[in-house]
Amino acid sequence: MSLTVFAITCIVILFFANTFDKILGFTIFLDCFGMATSAGSIFMLRRKTKHLDNTGIYSMKLYPLLPIIFICAYVFVGISIAIDQPMTALTGIIVLAAFMALYFITSKQRTPLKNSE
Repeated sequence: MSLTVFAITCIVILFFANTFDKILGFTIFLDCFGMATSAGSIFMLRRKTKHLDNTGIYSMKLYPLLPIIFICAYVFVGISIAIDQPMTALTGIIVLAAFMALYFITSKQRTPLKNSE
């Protein structure tokens, strides 16, 4: 199902974005959200696993400086695209919001998996 939705999304993007620059800007703008939030997840993981040992199970050198620099870089790229191509950024936000709504609607309808013994 997810590959079908992904393929349809790609076809729609190719249909409406008539230049490679718009397609690239749209893709990078959406990637900025995913990369920044995934990098931000290290803060939550370290806080939730603090009880496992004194430093947390997810450790890295120069923490928290490196994740903060990484997140700031992606925020900068996203803002740059939004300033340079506001319609592309608006389309990206609408697509992101639509897929987040679709995710939350379908996640409510899923039944939990039963353990097979």
